[in-house]
Amino acid sequence: EEDKKVLVTGRVSSEDERASKLIADKIITFEEIPKDVWLAFADKDAWSTFEPEITELLSTAERGNDRIIVFIKNPRQMKDLTGRGKISAAPELLDSFMRICGEENVAVRATRQ
Repeated sequence: EEDKKVLVTGRVSSEDERASKLIADKIITFEEIPKDVWLAFADKDAWSTFEPEITELLSTAERGNDRIIVFIKNPRQMKDLTGRGKISAAPELLDSFMRICGEENVAVRATRQ
């Protein structure tokens, strides 16, 4: 498709007095790159308050390659919700998370491989 951003992994072949070549091993669109969606909560009570609503959103979310990770600030804890299934971090879903958690408490990062 035209005008899509892609990630190319591979190698460059460079020889004297010849044009360099990019040898692609894998080409994927940015949308296909697995992401981690972080949801931050002040404490366990705040997470407990919103957990049912988050769980409901996840149960109806489109399946994909992205993980949901809950970060509880006090005490510092992380909870990976991947056991509930990986989702697609679609803009509509992220908007719902921002409405529930607050925009400043939702972050999307590329998954570290």
